Amino acid sequence: MGLSYRRQLYAIEYKLKVSLMRQVFPLLGIFIATLVASGCLGGSSSTGAEGGAENALIVAYTQAYNDRDLDRMQIMMHADIEWIDVSGSAQTIVTSDKAQLVEEMASYFKQPYASSSALEGWGGNGNFVSVTEVASWTTPAGEQKSQAAIAVYEIDGDQIRRVWYFPAQTR
Repeated sequence: MGLSYRRQLYAIEYKLKVSLMRQVFPLLGIFIATLVASGCLGGSSSTGAEGGAENALIVAYTQAYNDRDLDRMQIMMHADIEWIDVSGSAQTIVTSDKAQLVEEMASYFKQPYASSSALEGWGGNGNFVSVTEVASWTTPAGEQKSQAAIAVYEIDGDQIRRVWYFPAQTR
């Protein structure tokens, strides 16, 4: 199966999932809100499911990252995606387009000790979603390490347009 054909299949699968999520999540959100209001559930979730299609996009992107599946990740990247590092009052654009990010991720995935990420502590406002990303990895000496950083995603349709990363904290 050619790479181009596989990308097309991923794109179709992804668009079908997003379409289904846009139909299902509003109903699921009403159900969850009812359970929260009735006291049957707590007020927060680490799954991101109650946030709808925007959260689902971030979950899918993170899963593709954890799977080291750059083809799936590319489908979810806006052509003009920006990765922005926030430190104090300064912002630095680390990546300013899809081609650059794909090149950087391809290089990163070649490292033997690449991290995996988990998501928790969701918040959102329209097409902006905040989440705490917890990165875990094993050092060459076999030591388990992890750190967490707050990220704010800007979603444009069914793609990630911008991501602001705040300083990571060791866990």
